[in-house]
Amino acid sequence: MKKFIFSVLTVFFLLCIMDFVINKIILDPIYNQMSSILVMDTGAKIFLIYLANIVHAIALVTIYNMFAKKTVKTGLLFGILYGLSYGFGFGFGFYAVMPTALSIIVAWIISAFMEISLVGLIIGYMNKEK
Repeated sequence: MKKFIFSVLTVFFLLCIMDFVINKIILDPIYNQMSSILVMDTGAKIFLIYLANIVHAIALVTIYNMFAKKTVKTGLLFGILYGLSYGFGFGFGFYAVMPTALSIIVAWIISAFMEISLVGLIIGYMNKEK
């Protein structure tokens, strides 16, 4: 149980850090161009971002731990597959219903893929069988 909690907390903090770097540093110039359709002041709703990240962390660690063979390679493959699915799902889902530039969608897909692949690698390392 300690390994599970430590994995969830590590993934949670990793997601928060990567979200900050991706969204507040790398993609901020693009977001400023989209200010008419985005909520630019997330201060009042920041808890929702943290809530989403903790739920995501719990789900990712739980799903990974359902695999029979727990290795770093399995974690990376899990991250790659889930990252592709997650990135394409939310990226093109937004593109279909929101007036968003294709460049931001591609950036979201690539960043989600990289973020979740790294998370999968970390989960695999932290939960590998001895």
